[in-house]
Amino acid sequence: MIRYCFGVSISLALCLFIFYGIALQHFQRIDITAIGKTPRKFYTLYKPKPIDPIKNVPQQKPVPKKPDQIIEKPKQQTTALSRKTVSEVQDRVDTVADIADLDQEVQIIRPVIPRYPDIAQKAGIEATVMLDIIVDEKGDVAFVKVMYCSKPGYGFEKNAVDAAKKLRFEPFLQAGIPVKVKLVYPINFVLVE
Repeated sequence: MIRYCFGVSISLALCLFIFYGIALQHFQRIDITAIGKTPRKFYTLYKPKPIDPIKNVPQQKPVPKKPDQIIEKPKQQTTALSRKTVSEVQDRVDTVADIADLDQEVQIIRPVIPRYPDIAQKAGIEATVMLDIIVDEKGDVAFVKVMYCSKPGYGFEKNAVDAAKKLRFEPFLQAGIPVKVKLVYPINFVLVE
């Protein structure tokens, strides 16, 4: 019986020694703070150059058709109202500059690490989410929309949008004036062992 216990303990110690050596070879320490400091790559949307219209093309004049009956409609007092609403709408419309139009680099003041969806983490699924973001004059995120998700249906989109709303950027300047900017922001969900 003593030989049996001694043999089992020796073989158990030998197995632990071998597996511990293998585990040390595959052990890699990951620093989460270093992940947040790595620079992100921002994508710009391709804008085609406008094509000049072709000149010296003779245009045919359309032949006006004579109407059979002319029905006069009574004029309403909508002209004053329509002018007022058009001017109000034009005042409210803000111009949004594209990141490709600016020479300024994107600088994130407050980076946010998105929460990994529980179901995707348990299933071992990784994904990439591309967000369309509008940054206001103060550097806060004013609008977020999901453009692409490599693995839809696991909650990556919602968590990416929630994280993007908490981001804060260095305000973008155009001719020294802060402007709203539209950019594409990628978020990579990667499992850390």
